[in-house]
Amino acid sequence: MAQIGLKILIVEDDASFGSVLRDLLTRQGHFPFHVTKPDEALQLVQRQSFDVFLIDCLLPNMTGTDLIKKIKSETNFSKTAKIVMMSGIYTDKSFQQESIQETGADGFLKKPFDISEIQTYISSFKPQTPKVEEHPRKKLYEIFEKEKVSPREKRKMIESLEEVDGFDLPFIYSLLAETKSSGHLNIFNSDGAVSGVSFCQGQIVGVDVEDKSTVLGHMLIQSGYLMPQDLQEVLQDKSPRKIGQKLIDSCKLSPHAFDLILGEQMNVRLTRTIIEGKVRVNFVATEVENVPAAIDQEQLLTYMHDWVASKLPIQWLESLYMMWSGQKILKTSLWKLDHPVFKTSFITRLGKLADRIEAGVTLNELLSVDGYDSVSVHKALHLMLLKGVIIFSAEKVKLDSVSQRKHLKKIQQQLEGKDNSEVLELFQDLLQGKPDSTWLDEFMIFVGPAPEDSEILKVWQNLRERFDKAIRIHWDQSSHEVTKIKATEKNNLRLQALQKLDEVKAQLQLNQFTKAKELIKSIKNVEEIPGGRLYKSWIQIGTLDQTKKVAQLKEIELELMQIPPDERYDAFYLYVMGLYHKAKGDKSAAKKSFEKSVAINPSFLIAKREITMLDSVIEQPKQDIFNMDLKDVVAGFFKKKSG
Repeated sequence: MAQIGLKILIVEDDASFGSVLRDLLTRQGHFPFHVTKPDEALQLVQRQSFDVFLIDCLLPNMTGTDLIKKIKSETNFSKTAKIVMMSGIYTDKSFQQESIQETGADGFLKKPFDISEIQTYISSFKPQTPKVEEHPRKKLYEIFEKEKVSPREKRKMIESLEEVDGFDLPFIYSLLAETKSSGHLNIFNSDGAVSGVSFCQGQIVGVDVEDKSTVLGHMLIQSGYLMPQDLQEVLQDKSPRKIGQKLIDSCKLSPHAFDLILGEQMNVRLTRTIIEGKVRVNFVATEVENVPAAIDQEQLLTYMHDWVASKLPIQWLESLYMMWSGQKILKTSLWKLDHPVFKTSFITRLGKLADRIEAGVTLNELLSVDGYDSVSVHKALHLMLLKGVIIFSAEKVKLDSVSQRKHLKKIQQQLEGKDNSEVLELFQDLLQGKPDSTWLDEFMIFVGPAPEDSEILKVWQNLRERFDKAIRIHWDQSSHEVTKIKATEKNNLRLQALQKLDEVKAQLQLNQFTKAKELIKSIKNVEEIPGGRLYKSWIQIGTLDQTKKVAQLKEIELELMQIPPDERYDAFYLYVMGLYHKAKGDKSAAKKSFEKSVAINPSFLIAKREITMLDSVIEQPKQDIFNMDLKDVVAGFFKKKSG
């Protein structure tokens, strides 16, 4: 590994001299910062640590001696840091000795000094790499490199977790189920919201979230278990019994169907716990009573597929798996082709995925397979890793020149259009738990050695410079303000996007697909906006090109798979599902979806119109659609049909 550069703070009121010194140290591979005022230096040292301080003796409003004393007494000054004083006025040896004795400085340079002198001085210092304890979240994902991890080790690791990413929660739920744990998982969001998930012998038996807007009666109608008029009749009963018990007692609902819908309700609530940003978690092991509506391992896999499909952004997955992209994917002892995970949609849509893994392949190689898209590859692998049927080899595959070119070009594409903070976010999992002074070295290990080909060497050098710049901006005193500004901008853009999406919806109801398409194109990251994927799918169905129908329907299927469960219990969702089935040529399934859409919203005219049109072209025995489960409609690519 190349020598790690030093973080150096230059405090020099002569701007031109300080600038020259900073440029010199930069060319030597260090990370220098230059300020001209003592108060600027103090503010900077309050926020970050430095390996070396180069401080002029005569500064505005404060001597260099007093500044050093303040740095040592008023900031988180590291005892391993080195301090060098500089002066072009106070040059006699007695002053130098007194200054060093008074401040505890490590040296004194007389200005002007030779370039070689400063080079020798600085190179004699070695960066103090702080001892960094392994981050619990990093340990969480080390499981992906270990075939044998005992249930006891997994439980211990879960108990050690404190702060994780909200997108880590599906993995934590999976581990608690796999280890047959009993207890309560408490989740604390940054906005103060608290959620809780209860486990009994690995089964999820309760979900407590602040947003409890799932109305049970509404879900029963949408799932096809209950007629709207039956619900209204039961609501007239003013007895204190719960609505579910009233329905069962009046023979309008079977206990089995009620347990199924309670499981679906827990799924929707679990979905709402999986959010962007950091969350604190705490698992308390204790005995928990079992319930009939518990989510077992089989049902959990179905829900995990939904969560991975709809809640985990591809950018997050790409960042997570970047560190393993060049390592072989290996089978574990759990690898069996009849394992339920192989029946999930993301895996089945990637033809011969299992064959390729059995033959020996890396993630990078899978991403270059014709017909394999990045979303499906990353989400399929994530599901397989969560269920433990595969792991990554410990060693990275050595790349030939062609593969290295692809690797570097891929990184270059991933950095395109990103600002400096987004560059670091992309590689956050690679850098997790590492001191920031080593980030550039870690990145260059991932990038690989300098290539011999002169053309691709330029790409390699550009990547190094790009990441180096991102690190320097990260250290800059304004980085915290930039983060705040970006957060505000993101919220404003989200509000604007929601307003535009309402316009898109209005145009779609008028069948104005061209206008709707132009509007939705102007919404940045529309997939992250509630309803965004649904209306995007609606537009794609309405603008199908008959010459490319098969490929386009596959794209629409992928979009529909990524709609979150809590957005599926909606008349518009059922309507779009009806349009999708109609486009596929399945008129019977289309009619069922349209009829359920109308059952949820009796005034939904465009769904009624579709039913009328279908009735004119198909003849079939009238069916009671309210005895059909919504899962029947989407079983083809959402989830396995419940019993």
